[in-house]
Amino acid sequence: MIKQIETPADILGLEMSGKLKKEDFDKMKPLLEEHQKEKGSIKLLVIYHEFEWPTTEALKEDLKSYYNYDFEKIAFVSNTKLLREAADNVLSIMPGELQWKGFEPGEKKQAINWLQNA
Repeated sequence: MIKQIETPADILGLEMSGKLKKEDFDKMKPLLEEHQKEKGSIKLLVIYHEFEWPTTEALKEDLKSYYNYDFEKIAFVSNTKLLREAADNVLSIMPGELQWKGFEPGEKKQAINWLQNA
């Protein structure tokens, strides 16, 4: 499941939980498109609860999104160590100037501050 959450206007906030499917990413596309149209690039806050590996089709859609949108920064807030470490390390191999950072649960304010500061 993916749903939009309230964040400062310059940040797109999404809350995710469970096993993501292609349909979840299809619902996310209009949010990304609208935010990028309004702001020029995307600063994304992801709050991820109850992580389960996404379906293969969902993973494919997720990876395609990094090439289809102009992400500036992505902050992951999760209780799943794997997601935080992926944000801090593995995902840094993605092309471009995209910045990633993982945050512990309860660090939403710190994640927002990081997204808003250069």
